[in-house]
Amino acid sequence: MKYFRGAAGAVGFLLCSCASTTIQSISYTPDFNSSRIHKVLIVSLTSTPEIRKLSENEFVRQWKERGVEAVASSSVLPSDVTLDKAGVAPFAKAQGYDTVLVNRLMSRQEIDKNIRVHQIGDTAPQDSQNMTQYFQAVVASPEYPIDYQVAVLTTNLYDAATEMKIWSGVSQTLVTGDVSRKIGPFTKTILKSIYQKS
Repeated sequence: MKYFRGAAGAVGFLLCSCASTTIQSISYTPDFNSSRIHKVLIVSLTSTPEIRKLSENEFVRQWKERGVEAVASSSVLPSDVTLDKAGVAPFAKAQGYDTVLVNRLMSRQEIDKNIRVHQIGDTAPQDSQNMTQYFQAVVASPEYPIDYQVAVLTTNLYDAATEMKIWSGVSQTLVTGDVSRKIGPFTKTILKSIYQKS
């Protein structure tokens, strides 16, 4: 189980977006079934305790609307428990969680406002094809004095008993604005993706 290798990046800023979060890739085990999720521990690796609480509590709120017992790690983990496999896995098993959800920042970068906008079908690099709509939005709006960033977050769901990753999604968000107002839509996108395959 690779819960938190390289874990430290801030998650909060990437939850704030002026456009909707998009899912770039999803993978899951052949036997994954979201209906088997009954008690899940939420772990958000963030730069501040405040953003961690906001993020985890929003996952708790939205998951409970689906009838799942979700718990924020920030509210139950003892202060001496480290946010890594060695710290979280034994706790999750001992407390009877069937799954653990972990959010972690993968990367962030500034958008080059002068970049050439490629149309679908052009010979643009493959990794830029998914960003075309964002580049167009930025280039078409030069009057806005806003710094745009693209943040990529990985969200992994682990089986607490086996410590195996059973679902994984990579999301991409155009970020700017107030974090707290955007956590809800981000969370909704992630959970919708988890429950698309039942």
